[in-house]
Amino acid sequence: MRITKKFGIIGSVPFLDVHVDRDNLLFLHPTAIRNGLHQDLATRASARIASFTTEVIRCRESPHLVDGVKGRALLRSGLNEPNETRLGYTREGSKGHGWGPGLGSHLWKELDSPLCRRGLLTNIEHLPLFIPRVGDDLISDMTTRLAMPELVEFTSLMVRDYPVLGAVMRRAALTVWDSDELRWTRLDTILPFMGGKHLVLLPKSWVSKKLPMYSRQFYNRFTTDDVQHERVSYIEGRALVPLKRDLNREFPKVLQFNTTQTLKAADKGRNLVRLYDRFADTAFQALPDEEIIKRIAA
Repeated sequence: MRITKKFGIIGSVPFLDVHVDRDNLLFLHPTAIRNGLHQDLATRASARIASFTTEVIRCRESPHLVDGVKGRALLRSGLNEPNETRLGYTREGSKGHGWGPGLGSHLWKELDSPLCRRGLLTNIEHLPLFIPRVGDDLISDMTTRLAMPELVEFTSLMVRDYPVLGAVMRRAALTVWDSDELRWTRLDTILPFMGGKHLVLLPKSWVSKKLPMYSRQFYNRFTTDDVQHERVSYIEGRALVPLKRDLNREFPKVLQFNTTQTLKAADKGRNLVRLYDRFADTAFQALPDEEIIKRIAA
């Protein structure tokens, strides 16, 4: 049962009208936050997400043992799945696994990369472009956990505007990222409680049905395009450009090629990741209500 049906709320609402008893096939993503509505909250959430990524990469690049210990701990201990939002792939209920210690260790290892050292991989939305095992669900979990203070604030605003949402409220202790202290801490708050769990509401313009930035699109539009640019030749004034299908056969390993070509382009002064950032921001469109309802019903 969706929230509006459960409480008899009529008409369009600004929050994501999730099915409260199971996960819903939608994902929170930094690109959607940055380009969605509720800009005051979005600006603060984006800054909080960026501060986490910056700190983890700083720790990864640091020669000091204490920073290495801290960086590993940040990835292993704080990014457990936030079940309060009801987003993701879990078909029965809404309890997945998030990053966990194993995937946190995997990410720590992968971040030992010249992409980080050269300032090319700077945001969590860049991870799927280069690193295996990072997809929709995990980026959504990371984004939700990092933006949790702003989501809690949004939930409080929605309870104020729709008092029926506060019919049952319970205390909650949430793991949140402190962007001033640069550490995980605890937020004690009061949240709606339904379907046997606390509920954190999301602005519906902050979600997408897939990652706005993903490895195959980066490969198709930027890294292989860059090779075409490198290899173009001219005969009698006519440009001869390598065909994409030939490049796909030559470079079949998408993640690996994205890494090598991004570094190669940077050597020549072209930051392909920044170009992709701008493309994603320009191309992003919030999901219409009918598409959201379809995904929630799936």
